[in-house]
Amino acid sequence: MPRRAGGGMGDRVGTTPGVTAMSRPRSRDDDRPRRSGGFPVWAMILTAVLLTAVLTAAVVVVAVVAGAAFWVSTPRPTPAAPAPPSPPPPAVTDADPPKGEWARDLDAEVKRISGELAAAKDADAPPPAKRFILVAFTGETCTNCRLNERTVFPVGRVRALLDQYTLVRLYTDDVPAALYDDPPPPAQRRADADRNDALLRTKFGTSQLPTYVILEPQPVGDPKVVGVYPEGRIDDVPGFVKFLQEPLKK
Repeated sequence: MPRRAGGGMGDRVGTTPGVTAMSRPRSRDDDRPRRSGGFPVWAMILTAVLLTAVLTAAVVVVAVVAGAAFWVSTPRPTPAAPAPPSPPPPAVTDADPPKGEWARDLDAEVKRISGELAAAKDADAPPPAKRFILVAFTGETCTNCRLNERTVFPVGRVRALLDQYTLVRLYTDDVPAALYDDPPPPAQRRADADRNDALLRTKFGTSQLPTYVILEPQPVGDPKVVGVYPEGRIDDVPGFVKFLQEPLKK
């Protein structure tokens, strides 16, 4: 049989017919993690996690610092100074009834002035002084009434104008005994106050205390209503002065 080229017995390695080459035994190193570039895989993963945490913390710090800087640099309105507290209202006591210059009987004053006007007309004489009546509807327990009497009525311009009016004060809760020459029983004083309250409600359509009304008696018939001041507590003193001035210009 001719020989195969380049082949001798020594050249045949593991090619013996019918014989399978034996596999290399498995080494312990085959179970160890593979290295990549000289670093274990677990070290690379841990490094990536640490870098991510550091970057996240840096972003949070930068955001906090930027927010604080913006808050500090943003101008904020200066709060307005608190208004000074209002003075407490004066105490209301039974020792504060009006004195002499204020009458309590409106009907009597209207009748008196009407008679004087009729007489002046018959005699072709000028009308009497103080022909206008300022009626103050008030009450013993009215705080704003006492406040006006103590802080507004004594003002120079107001005082000068009040002196040109016939003044009548009508109590709507209980008429003080000091206003009577011969004080009646409490029941009678309350009945007089009820009549005053009914006049305020029916004639002027209000129950506000105080209410200030200017009346102009006529020679004959009912008095004319010249004006009703809208405020109870008088906060606009110039407005009250104008209210008193207007009728006197006639």
